[in-house]
Amino acid sequence: MPAVLTKGDSVTCKFNGTVSPDGSKLEVAGNAVLTAAGVENHSVAACGAANPPPLCSTVASVSAGKATKLVIGGSPALLSGMVAATDQGAAHPIGPVSAGQSKLEAS
Repeated sequence: MPAVLTKGDSVTCKFNGTVSPDGSKLEVAGNAVLTAAGVENHSVAACGAANPPPLCSTVASVSAGKATKLVIGGSPALLSGMVAATDQGAAHPIGPVSAGQSKLEAS
């Protein structure tokens, strides 16, 4: 089973833009577990893409890496290997994101 992602993991776009997602109430090793609701619609800061393509600015949706059995506050936990799309689509993917912890795994 893949490990869950936490606030301690680096969530970036293809051009190193960073996402500062909201964490959930569940913590692992002092870091809040990430959920789909905590990542989707969040800003992407400092996207370093040259024009074209245009800079990405928000996370549109998580396309892979949602847990099916671990749901927190009504939103699935995110798993190692998570991939998301930004407002610029396929030109600016987020992930895959690797988990930095191995204490909590989910499917």
